[in-house]
Amino acid sequence: MPQCELVIDSRGRKCGRRTDVERIRVRGPGFTVAETRLVCGRCRGEERAPLVAPEPPPTTRPPCPVCARRTASKTGVCYACRMALVFHCRTYPDRLPSEGTLSRQALAHINIFRAEELKQGPIILRMRRQLDAL
Repeated sequence: MPQCELVIDSRGRKCGRRTDVERIRVRGPGFTVAETRLVCGRCRGEERAPLVAPEPPPTTRPPCPVCARRTASKTGVCYACRMALVFHCRTYPDRLPSEGTLSRQALAHINIFRAEELKQGPIILRMRRQLDAL
């Protein structure tokens, strides 16, 4: 990729910018006859509007229905709440989470179609059926 070859200080350092580079004839330190060099727009003295990054798109995902602190992922709950549920399923696979806990709320709000893809998916689905039967 071409870069600016214009010498910018007495030590012989070159500018090195890679944007808006054109080949023009310049005179500089060390030579009196004009030579053809690659020079960027800034070194040529052209003024350009500063580049401003566009604003990021707004987050379209809703907040987590369990903790309301983070955005919900595709599973319907945030990562932290999902991990609380997975930890409960791994530790106590035979019983439902206690009433009012994060894992109980996450179990109630998790997307069952995404839950079956998780490692503890069969346990989560069985607990969800038990919860719906109550």
